Amino acid sequence: MSDEVQEFWDAFESETGEKVEARGMGSLREGNEGRANERWGLLILTDRAFHFRSVPSANWISGLLSRSASTKPQKTLEIRIAREDILEVILPTRNLWDRILAPPFEDVSIRSRDATSGSGEASTRRFGFERKGDVLKALQGAFADKSAL
Repeated sequence: MSDEVQEFWDAFESETGEKVEARGMGSLREGNEGRANERWGLLILTDRAFHFRSVPSANWISGLLSRSASTKPQKTLEIRIAREDILEVILPTRNLWDRILAPPFEDVSIRSRDATSGSGEASTRRFGFERKGDVLKALQGAFADKSAL
């Protein structure tokens, strides 16, 4: 790992006070229109929470993919779901052909208590996880451990 990358993760742990257990690229998927409302960022599982962190950047690829020149730049987005608030990790049901032909990013929903509203109501967010990535495996393991209690 390069020095810059290590510095980033050291700063993240210092900023959050949490130990990173797994990390990778993924997306936040909002709405029901396929991938139209997909936002890419870092998926991070720590000893205390699941994080999604999207930091906008302007590059030639995003310029090609933007719908128009008047597209507003995205703001930084951070989502934190405490482990104790995670109620369920929902994986899509797949048959053999789905597993063979599935895209590399798995559509996974995380149902959790909404700690921000104070009502404790459950909400669900959809994320795109690398199917064979460390974050999804670690999240499933953490949830399995929690549900066994």
